[in-house]
Amino acid sequence: MSKDNRFQLTEPQQRIFDAIVAYKRENGGASPTHRELCKSTGVKSTSHMNQHLHSLAALGYIERPTRYRRGIRVIGEQWSYDG
Repeated sequence: MSKDNRFQLTEPQQRIFDAIVAYKRENGGASPTHRELCKSTGVKSTSHMNQHLHSLAALGYIERPTRYRRGIRVIGEQWSYDG
């Protein structure tokens, strides 16, 4: 799905997406864990975070390779790592 065809994110989804991008910038492209995202966004449960991440993936903002614990890939050019 191209960036132009993406759906508007809810406020919690946008906060989580922004936290993923910020974490990747600050950590050399590494992805945050569910617990790290919960801590940085105020989401109380990792299960609830998983639901948000599933939604972000379904909307085409991220990809989540299943074989990696920290496997969140941002789709498109919303972030860059200059390390």
